[in-house]
Amino acid sequence: MSPLSLAGRSAVVLLIAGCASPKADAGVDSTAVAAAHADSVAKAAVVEAAALRDSAQATLATLLKNPATAVFDSVVVMQPPAVGDRLPPMVVCGRINGKPGIGGRSTPTRFVYQTKFALFVEEAENRQAFADLVGRTCGATGARVVVP
Repeated sequence: MSPLSLAGRSAVVLLIAGCASPKADAGVDSTAVAAAHADSVAKAAVVEAAALRDSAQATLATLLKNPATAVFDSVVVMQPPAVGDRLPPMVVCGRINGKPGIGGRSTPTRFVYQTKFALFVEEAENRQAFADLVGRTCGATGARVVVP
């Protein structure tokens, strides 16, 4: 065997040994990984919640004769508590007023917004049903604010 071919083999062995990581045997810090994952999920929920809030306000404003006069207050995005092992979708709760208000009213109207197709406003005819919905979503024990 020539000295050149032996030298080439030594270099390969050294190169492979140099690539070994001493921390590979130490294992992964599962607490750090879990914390990073939880942080990532929380950030995604805030982005989703802000988009849901914006969609709610845009949709609700269209219920007014003059959408540009829409004024919102007490708007909050909530994550209702889990039902069994599943989380229900987030909801937006708050009040809207405008000129004229919903149904011609001059006072703020409470709402619960789930999607463009699942929007509930409080009226005299649905007060109990609306209160029940609020109790299961915005005002539920264990519900948490995602975006104030």
